[in-house]
Amino acid sequence: MATIAFQPLSNSASTLDHSSGRSRHRSPTRETITLTASQTNVSPVTSPVVQTKSVASETAPAVLSVKPKPTSMASKLFPPTAYPIILEEPAIRGLDASQLAAALHFTSSQPLPASESLFPWVHGLHPDNHLQMAILSSNPLTANRGIPRCYRGITLVKAGGDMTFSKLKGACTPHEILPVDPQISGFIQSDPPTGYGIRNFHIQLAKFATISDIVVYGDGLSTTDEIMGCARRIALAQKHFRETKSKREKRGQLPEYNTFVVTSPFSEFEKLFPELVAIDSEGGQAEGYRDFYQMERAEMAEMSKASEIHRNVFLGCTLDAQEDAAGAKEYDIVIECTDHGKSPRPEDLDDLVTKLSHGRVPQRLEFPASGGAVVSNWSHNEMTRIMDFCGWLYRYTHGDFGSDSESVDSDGDQPMREASARSQTHKVLITCNDGYTETSMLALAYTMYANALPTHKAWLYLHKNKGRNFFAYPDDLRLLRRLQSALLQRSPASPPVSPGLRVKIPDPKWALKMDGSFPSRILPHLYLGNLEHANNYEMLSELGIQQVLSIGEPVSWPKDNEFGIVNMSVDDVQDNGMDSLTKHIARCLAFIENGKAMGLTTLVHCRVGVSRSATICIAEVMKTKGWNVAKSYCYVRARRLNVIIQPHCRFLYELLKWEEKGLIKEGETRRRRREIEWPELASEIARINRPHSSY
Repeated sequence: MATIAFQPLSNSASTLDHSSGRSRHRSPTRETITLTASQTNVSPVTSPVVQTKSVASETAPAVLSVKPKPTSMASKLFPPTAYPIILEEPAIRGLDASQLAAALHFTSSQPLPASESLFPWVHGLHPDNHLQMAILSSNPLTANRGIPRCYRGITLVKAGGDMTFSKLKGACTPHEILPVDPQISGFIQSDPPTGYGIRNFHIQLAKFATISDIVVYGDGLSTTDEIMGCARRIALAQKHFRETKSKREKRGQLPEYNTFVVTSPFSEFEKLFPELVAIDSEGGQAEGYRDFYQMERAEMAEMSKASEIHRNVFLGCTLDAQEDAAGAKEYDIVIECTDHGKSPRPEDLDDLVTKLSHGRVPQRLEFPASGGAVVSNWSHNEMTRIMDFCGWLYRYTHGDFGSDSESVDSDGDQPMREASARSQTHKVLITCNDGYTETSMLALAYTMYANALPTHKAWLYLHKNKGRNFFAYPDDLRLLRRLQSALLQRSPASPPVSPGLRVKIPDPKWALKMDGSFPSRILPHLYLGNLEHANNYEMLSELGIQQVLSIGEPVSWPKDNEFGIVNMSVDDVQDNGMDSLTKHIARCLAFIENGKAMGLTTLVHCRVGVSRSATICIAEVMKTKGWNVAKSYCYVRARRLNVIIQPHCRFLYELLKWEEKGLIKEGETRRRRREIEWPELASEIARINRPHSSY
């Protein structure tokens, strides 16, 4: 039996928390409640404050006095004898906000175990999943399938599970580690029972909770029933896991992990340890905190922010067109490329110019999105309308509506224009949600028209001269090649040609090999791509890529090629979840860095350009920008455009482990802390990948 007292609060009040629909009850007096393992029936209160028992009088099990082995991670929470027991059976201990903060900070400064100590266990080894077990056990380097004893983390669980407010960084709900049915003992079975998978990021939180000490906390609405009930289930699950799994372990008993309850109100974290808070008690996002969705979105917006691709014509993303965006009011017309957009008719454009002449800006216009162009389905009128729109856009942004090529009505007369529209120049923003996909057809068509460039040169011009990253669909390229002769003939930048004479410019071989995308520009000196990109060395030369780093997949061209492109190959790394990249990272980055020092640009590739090569690119971003693995991952992911990077669990864990090299600076005696732990990193990756996954 333990005595628990609750934090005294000011004047009695009850306010409704809109995020959960529950009332906040505040009591003006201190309330003392006696709890046993079977009796926790109390009214709603704030998080409990423990009246501590004397540690000297505590009789601890013998296992608690055993010090961790040198090979295991040290922890402030183990041995746990410094923390008072607040419930005897199962044992639950109390700690306050400052003690938890100290424990979290200490753990984040400890070296992580080497990847070979945790894998293949991390991938998930369900005893009934014979395929997974057979593949991962076939390699002698990964034959160790036992539960790791070298890791001791801290899992944070919020009682009640409402994560819309009062959320600590990395915290999870009870149902993320416990069965929904409280009658089922133990932790949830996280390992997939069927199939082969090495990207099981979604199971990591539950798996690592089984080899971590677990801390339960509440919010201002949590009852003692919720907090202690949750903690009791977790303590019983830990006991059940240790008893059942130890019987199967060849190395004997598993380490003992413990359950703790935070005895401080959440407000203490907000006041004293704001660096631990993700969402505050009012439901607002803590300053400086961003999840992976937000980080990726921010990187996409930065990469595709509006820039001028021709006089007064800008290409950007939807955020640039929002009213509160910097420079948004400078645009007279915003062209939104959407799946349901249609090419504007001449009368639509006339109406738009009339509105603009009366000072109503900005005007919004829709246009067909890239990717919807099936050449065989496009009528002559639709293709003509695209070319007419390019001409209209050019004249509008150059203040010239007197051109002979201007549209005429059914009587052969040019429509009347407002005098102001004839002489003024205007700014136009072409935009879509991500800034690089739906706009590519219109951007390429206009670049071809305005600069008299064939399709492949317009593609290079936007990428190299204007610094735009974009994705072009193969069907769009076929359509543009079909329009190419007419666009060049109409172009104001073309020399005069005889009427009806078709301008024929053959496509170079490298352009015919393309699938619609260049390799992804990650940094000015670094590209990420696939094996097809790497084998297209004519394209590499056009892009100014002089070095190729091949990860596990050799190129087909000779080293003494005509373009003088240098190749370095890493041969013994397959994307199988077993091979390690750690031993190759330093050599790969040295190759990239040496090239950068000589002014050379490097393409890193594997087969698809999403796992092995993406891992090396993330490491290069970490090194170049001094960022942690989380921000670097989102940075590379955003710049891979329409291809989702997918480094598997081992590669991502090795990057987190490799990050430790940057946590000790020359002259420093204390290791700096990791900003994110593996379970949280894996959970964020699983969440951002969920729309593209089957789990």
